Amino acid sequence: EAEVDPDGEYSNMSRAELIAKIFDVESGSLDFAKSAFDNVVAQVKFFNKGLEISTEGLDALKEVRDGELVSPQED
Repeated sequence: EAEVDPDGEYSNMSRAELIAKIFDVESGSLDFAKSAFDNVVAQVKFFNKGLEISTEGLDALKEVRDGELVSPQED
């Protein structure tokens, strides 16, 4: 576990700046996840060129459970 440095990189930022930074990081994470999801879909299509693969209804935020595409359960 990393220790917090009170004089570290974010020590001189205001609350608003810190919140903006958090939103920026979260946005970047979501962009990366979407890109990774789109890449996997493209690879599945590439390796199955002879098959017609439907991507209708694909959702990176859903999961397959008991043969159904559903929203993830909250823990």
